[in-house]
Amino acid sequence: QTNQSVTVTVLDVNEPPVSNSKSVDINEDAALNTRVTDIKCSDPDASDTSFKFSIDSGNVGSKFTLTMATTASANIALVDILDYENVNEYQLRIGIFDSVDNKAVISVFIIVNDVNERPSFSTSSKSIVSISENAAGNTNVGEPFQANDVDKGDRITYKLISLSTDIDSNNFFYKIGR
Repeated sequence: QTNQSVTVTVLDVNEPPVSNSKSVDINEDAALNTRVTDIKCSDPDASDTSFKFSIDSGNVGSKFTLTMATTASANIALVDILDYENVNEYQLRIGIFDSVDNKAVISVFIIVNDVNERPSFSTSSKSIVSISENAAGNTNVGEPFQANDVDKGDRITYKLISLSTDIDSNNFFYKIGR
């Protein structure tokens, strides 16, 4: 029986970058260019110190952009207004590439927080109207208008506010409906 030596050479393989998925939230009324979150990565290969980032999917309506912050991190920023009532969650798939284009993919979940918006009013009516001093009771003042509130569950209430001290708002009434 003879013994024979065998030499095994292990070659290093370039591994993809490493990063973690995350979940963040943002108010629907956040200002444009608000930084939503950052993405950081590393690489098991010491020679890989510079990375490229991309939003691969999930950017419904192109609401977000991704910009480099350092060679190993990027920022996600808001570039279009959000609307909780239409889309209240985004799942961005972020691609991260190392120097030899090995790719890692992470998810960034962006939860949109609802903010109570003001009701909107129809624009067909004037906001300042006049009526004769001796007008008969039950005389309509101005044109009918309509209010709308996009927030679910909100109830619209009306109140006559007088800016003049000679007008008693108790002498006026308003009718809701047609």
